[in-house]
Amino acid sequence: MEKDFSEPSPEEAQNAILLVGNQNAIVGDVMLQLSRVAKVRLCPNADLVADELRAGNYDAVIILGAGQGDVNFRLCLDIRGDSRLYNLPVIFVLENENNREAAYIHGASDIVIHPGEMSSLFARSKLLIDQSQLRFSLQKLLKTSRPLPVTDGLTGLYSHGFVHAHMKHMIADHSSRSKHLTVASVEIANLTEINEEYGYPAGDQVLRQVGNILSLLMRGEDFCGRFNSNSFLIALPGTARRDAFIALSRVYGVTRNTEYTIAAIARPVEATIKIGLTEMLDDEDLAIVLKRAQAEGYSE
Repeated sequence: MEKDFSEPSPEEAQNAILLVGNQNAIVGDVMLQLSRVAKVRLCPNADLVADELRAGNYDAVIILGAGQGDVNFRLCLDIRGDSRLYNLPVIFVLENENNREAAYIHGASDIVIHPGEMSSLFARSKLLIDQSQLRFSLQKLLKTSRPLPVTDGLTGLYSHGFVHAHMKHMIADHSSRSKHLTVASVEIANLTEINEEYGYPAGDQVLRQVGNILSLLMRGEDFCGRFNSNSFLIALPGTARRDAFIALSRVYGVTRNTEYTIAAIARPVEATIKIGLTEMLDDEDLAIVLKRAQAEGYSE
């Protein structure tokens, strides 16, 4: 039996999906599953799809059936052969299970059988979209990193220079695609006092321990680096503030309750950790959003 899947709230309906087909009954069922949770555009003619995909900004394409003369299978081959579209998630909605193998052979990312599996259509589409966007983000990350020293030698996280360079790309992507982007600041507020009382090597050890905590607790899709002498930046792409609050709850708890040990000092050192969190708005730059995050603090 097909499992039930929870749907995101309407304000999270950011994904753009191109729906290909002209079978009215199936189109209606697909729209029923997707219209409240994604931006869907219908293209009844398979011959127009490639141009529409190149001209638009779509996160996935859903194709209804094999098409007359297997035209939809050939369309999938064309998508896989296009250098700009080959990684695009392509989901087939099929009425005939016998076409499943042929769809995979022609490059389908997933197959949903109508009507029995329709309740899972959005969840399965969203999973493929998330994977595609993560792959794209990693590709941009690698391109950005080539001319820069990527790693901060002390903490092992991304370096100050790389954080600034890559955040420009993340902010531009946020603005052009109308995606959520939440930014957090993690600050060791009393690092100057630690340096003055115990020496700079002690402060370096605290920075290294905080960096280790962040690297262990952050989600794989998030971006984290050292922002300046006593603070770190965390960027959570595709994540609204309320969800980022949940994702960062372990970071908040562990960093604030850890006893930081310093070599040659018997008692642990207390580090005052301050975390700020906010969602980026349109036309904001990194300095503005970080200042606002620090002002808002870490609260629901």
